[in-house]
Amino acid sequence: MDKSLDLFRYNEDIISIKDMENDLEINQIKWDDIFKYFLVNTSYVYFLGFKRWVENENLMNTINFISDKILVNIGDDNRIILCKLKIDTFINSELINRMFHYYEFPTLIFIKNIEQETEIVKYTQRLPLGNIPLTNLPFLYTASRESQPDVLWLRKSQDMDFPWETIRSPLALKEEISRPWYKKVLNSLGLYWDIKINRNR
Repeated sequence: MDKSLDLFRYNEDIISIKDMENDLEINQIKWDDIFKYFLVNTSYVYFLGFKRWVENENLMNTINFISDKILVNIGDDNRIILCKLKIDTFINSELINRMFHYYEFPTLIFIKNIEQETEIVKYTQRLPLGNIPLTNLPFLYTASRESQPDVLWLRKSQDMDFPWETIRSPLALKEEISRPWYKKVLNSLGLYWDIKINRNR
């Protein structure tokens, strides 16, 4: 694992990986081992984009280039898109990285069985109201960006395995040591804004 990646395993099925150097750029070589593992252990890959946030005329050109087929396309602005990726797409991961910049909530879905495709389509069509997680499906991995631009979330179904345990980045440990005590308290409560402490003179 690259020293700039701070990996934390929450439980058997969820891992977060924070890039301590920059926002997510999944075409960087530091991410290769993770995606290679998913590709070796599955057979098909899908891109799910939810909430398009970048206006770019090249979006559909990129989608058509990386897609074997487009399964869901909701909204005139491609607000929600689901496409099955071509087998060789990860040879040029720059295009996948570009899709991660086009959408606020991008997800890569890795599955073993093509029969699962129907359920992935149903899940996408229910967004944002769907309340059944994708990981309820068997033989599945997901890699997604959510509210934090520098964090990749990995999830899996119960019948799959992660080969990684928590691996703290030296950069993250250094940051934690230098973080003021009140920020540590806030962060432990899930709060990430700053506060000012007034000292009596």
